[in-house]
Amino acid sequence: MNIKVSGKNYMLYPKFSYAQIDGKFGFGHQTNIMTDGSYETIIHIPEPDKFSKVNNHTVIYSTPFGTTFKNFN
Repeated sequence: MNIKVSGKNYMLYPKFSYAQIDGKFGFGHQTNIMTDGSYETIIHIPEPDKFSKVNNHTVIYSTPFGTTFKNFN
């Protein structure tokens, strides 16, 4: 199971970034640059069998150049 996160200035090569979903590591799989200059990255959800689709979640996306926090439900 994966999630798609969009934003600005993401790393094109996922090995140079990592994500935490609710405090657990979820490594990136693929990043695309969209026509408007924004980025989308696919992140593997750790322990997908325990991932709740109805609760709020926190994603922390980190690169050598900074960190982004997002909350979603």
